[in-house]
Amino acid sequence: MLPAMPNPPARFAAPLIAFQRTARNGSLLRATLAFVVFNAVELGEWTGILVYAFAATGPASVGLVAVLQLLPAAVSAPFTAGFGDRHPRGRVLVATYAAQAILIAAAGAAILLHASPAVVYPLVVLLSIAQTMPRPVQGALLPELAASPGELTAANAMASIAEGIGALAGPLALGIMLVGSGVGVAFVAGGAAMLLAALLVAGAALGGGPAPSAAVADAASPEHAPDGGAPDPLLVRSAALDRRPSPGSGGDAAGALDGLRAVASDPDMALVMALLAGRLLVYGGLEVLLVLASIELLGTGASGAGFLTSVFGAGIIAGGASTVAIVGRRRLAPWLGVGALVVGVQLLLIGVMPSAGAALVLLGIGGMGMAVIDVVGQTLLQRIAPDAARARILGVLEALLLVAEALGSFLVAPVVLVLGVRGALIAFGAALPLVALIAAPRFGRLDARVVIPAREIAVLERVSIFAPVSAAILELAARSLVRVVLPAGVVVIREGEPGDRFFVLVDGMVRVTQAGRPLRELGPGGSFGEIALLRDVPRTATVTALTQVELYALDREHFLAAVTGQPRAIAEALRVAEARLAGAEG
Repeated sequence: MLPAMPNPPARFAAPLIAFQRTARNGSLLRATLAFVVFNAVELGEWTGILVYAFAATGPASVGLVAVLQLLPAAVSAPFTAGFGDRHPRGRVLVATYAAQAILIAAAGAAILLHASPAVVYPLVVLLSIAQTMPRPVQGALLPELAASPGELTAANAMASIAEGIGALAGPLALGIMLVGSGVGVAFVAGGAAMLLAALLVAGAALGGGPAPSAAVADAASPEHAPDGGAPDPLLVRSAALDRRPSPGSGGDAAGALDGLRAVASDPDMALVMALLAGRLLVYGGLEVLLVLASIELLGTGASGAGFLTSVFGAGIIAGGASTVAIVGRRRLAPWLGVGALVVGVQLLLIGVMPSAGAALVLLGIGGMGMAVIDVVGQTLLQRIAPDAARARILGVLEALLLVAEALGSFLVAPVVLVLGVRGALIAFGAALPLVALIAAPRFGRLDARVVIPAREIAVLERVSIFAPVSAAILELAARSLVRVVLPAGVVVIREGEPGDRFFVLVDGMVRVTQAGRPLRELGPGGSFGEIALLRDVPRTATVTALTQVELYALDREHFLAAVTGQPRAIAEALRVAEARLAGAEG
């Protein structure tokens, strides 16, 4: 168990508590540890296959092999990510980690057995396609696992730290194994590591049950009805709601392109993706520029490029940790601009005043800026993307990031040819701040879309029916609440009338009666009206305001969508309904 936190300064108390809560969330912690392993293996494998290509098919093939991995992955990413919208996301994550374990181990075995590159390269291409799935699927899954908006931002910060750790650990582990064993052994070890990642997420509560539609449909069948009677009306209605067609549910190419259409039709989403893709374009160019700058500009030789890259990776780790300062803030979008400015300025300064010592410091700061863009951008996308297509939208992002990184690497040569190394550093450094400057007027609108209905969420969190509901679904319900203020003596709901809304009492007192007989009184935090919605029956009791009351009302559609979206929520709704029926309430 984590130790109790000391009393931090007030400005950092809430973010630090959010980080602590994230670390205590077993599912988030397991997913993050598995993500560290994935990133380390992915980056180690990327370097390892290029080393193999250099020896097996010649120096000229290295660039071709890089393209051979990037292009199929970029094309397939929006399609493979759709699995995260059509199946339980936790299971998809386990499956893709397991598939990667098999493919990378198979490639390692082929290398150890001196098989032809014609055998190794197809395995690597398949591996690169499988590696497009974890980021969008995990990104779509995090809002379901997070218990609060602050915890979601903290979870994204932990994911960014995981990428930084992977950037350091993967190449370092590969280098150590190359000294004593070779690429084949390194790949087999990577397969074992990915198996560990699969086991980590398999042991967590990551959508381990059936998909909600399957769970509801199964529970609504006659053989699951109590005492062999008719199936529960709530479950029948839930199954009908869940069987409504959703975009891309057929699994065809048109469905997989829903993510592209969603991004193209949403300027705010496109803006965030442009900044995230710009980050990877700069990063792709920087991977090559650091080698050139180290040898031609800074005088640190080829080995210096390794140190500079490591410092940049360390900066990403530090940047992920530094986002503790922005966890839970209402205004996130301007931090995209801050991150872009930090990344750009450090490259501009290295180009204007080249110095090995200054470059080490500046690159560490630049890595922090990269992490801020990543954490804030991912959090904003998760909050504005519709849940039904979130994985496919993040799949589009994954494809854009792969293309942007490849484009950045490709652009270095012509830019250096025209401007020289210093000019290329300045040009790449100016790119992100320029995009952020153009985008700045839209930051306010973007933040307005993701204002957190904190009071409404707090109201729903006090209602037991909503306790099992994920943070994303809870927020959707909270946004649909309507505030109602009524004077004393007004009948809020009347026995025998149709029910169309669920109520939560925020302030004041109400009396519940049946056939004129008082049953109980409810104060702040009390709720009523769910039985008519869950059972599709008339109101079973009358609720009258004893004082002036402040209520939040949730209409039938949004109430049923929230409580029937997950098996645990359905079970809790049924339990509450049975208890209320026993007391003849609402």
